Amino acid sequence: MLKNNSTQKIILFDGICSLCNFAIANLQRNLQNQNYKFIPSQSDEGLILIEKFKLGDITNNSIVLFYTNKIYFRSDAILKILDDMPSIYKIFKLAKYLPKFVRDKLYDIIAKYRYFLFGKI
Repeated sequence: MLKNNSTQKIILFDGICSLCNFAIANLQRNLQNQNYKFIPSQSDEGLILIEKFKLGDITNNSIVLFYTNKIYFRSDAILKILDDMPSIYKIFKLAKYLPKFVRDKLYDIIAKYRYFLFGKI
């Protein structure tokens, strides 16, 4: 599960969401050698993390990043992941200047309609 190695970064994501899987595939290509582990929330390991950290239903609608003994959700998780992405992706970091409630509201809208727009695997 979470190693004592505080440099390990774990991304918990919706494993049946087509958009989520596309995004994770892109992250896997671009985050090589960055010590990331990708875990679908529906997997045994994902369910153990959800239970251990009492995440409840939030994992149905949010990406979750475990890093340095902290848990990041929604737009905070994405902004933290962008720190390790190639420079072309850094433009998305401009979102950090939006208030958190605005960023998370935009995130929630996409999360709500992701199955309708992109389907399930």
